[in-house]
Amino acid sequence: MVDNAQIESLTVTKLKSLVTALGFSDSYSHESFQTGAVLFDESRCFVYSAVQNISPLAVALSHHATNENTEIHLLVDQIDPGLWEQIFGFDLDLKLWIVDGTNLVEHPKPLPHRPVKIRQEAVVQGKKFGKFDCDVIAEHGVLRAEVNGLEVARVVQNAENQFEISVGVGDYDQSAYQVMHGNIAVERNLTKVISTVKKYRTKAGPAHPLNRISRSRWLIAEAIADPSFLGIDELNFVEPLLPRNDVTKDQACSAIGRKENSIVLVLASTGIDLDLVPQAAGQIFRHNPEIVLLLLPAQDHHPAISRQARYLSVQPTFVAAREPWPKI
Repeated sequence: MVDNAQIESLTVTKLKSLVTALGFSDSYSHESFQTGAVLFDESRCFVYSAVQNISPLAVALSHHATNENTEIHLLVDQIDPGLWEQIFGFDLDLKLWIVDGTNLVEHPKPLPHRPVKIRQEAVVQGKKFGKFDCDVIAEHGVLRAEVNGLEVARVVQNAENQFEISVGVGDYDQSAYQVMHGNIAVERNLTKVISTVKKYRTKAGPAHPLNRISRSRWLIAEAIADPSFLGIDELNFVEPLLPRNDVTKDQACSAIGRKENSIVLVLASTGIDLDLVPQAAGQIFRHNPEIVLLLLPAQDHHPAISRQARYLSVQPTFVAAREPWPKI
């Protein structure tokens, strides 16, 4: 069995070999992290991540050797359009490579981002959400109903290619709900789920899993409902760079508004989220705002996030969030 120390050693060796293939020496200082490694000196930094859930960009931005004069090379095993967009939101010399066997090839330029158009049949089904106390979100071609930032239903295409409403909190819950309550009218199911979510997803609610998940989404929903505390008249939800597949996993959420004649980009995050700034960079690339606000609880404003943020092409303002969940 290969232990963690051996894996880290093999990863460093692999990165050194790839760097040599680019024509650079492998005589750099090195560090490793779970499934990746860093090679660096005073002028260059090479970061390799073997898994997509650990961003080499987040690692590079947090690394002590990084500065505005550093040439940064990011290495990944597969095409990553979201990461490609993120690098253009920084005032840094960033290059993105894909590992191809023992060689490296430049990451191809992806097609320009265009929101996926919602099918008209899905729009018709989505109009039924208007009877309920929920927000309707269009995200990567999917219509969702959300309550305080938590998905309670979505419009799906069934086995007969007909569009229908699937009720529940996320994919797993929707599947389970269909098995257990499929013979009950959708309206009754949705009313029950919304009532349950509202009971727990409130400042006065008791401790419960429903008020511990998707908190970043909760913050952005609160900001959209009342943007006045940010000095903005109106905010609108912006889909993430890539589709999200698990409502239990928190990730930075975005919204766009205007302040006088300036476009304002707002990102909300909870926890010490080292992907917040890379996500902000990708949204800066997409929307070209003049103002960027990073909204997060005061205790989650870690110095590492501030260090990352100083490299953004639009310098952000950090705003302490008003936490809508109960103290636990």
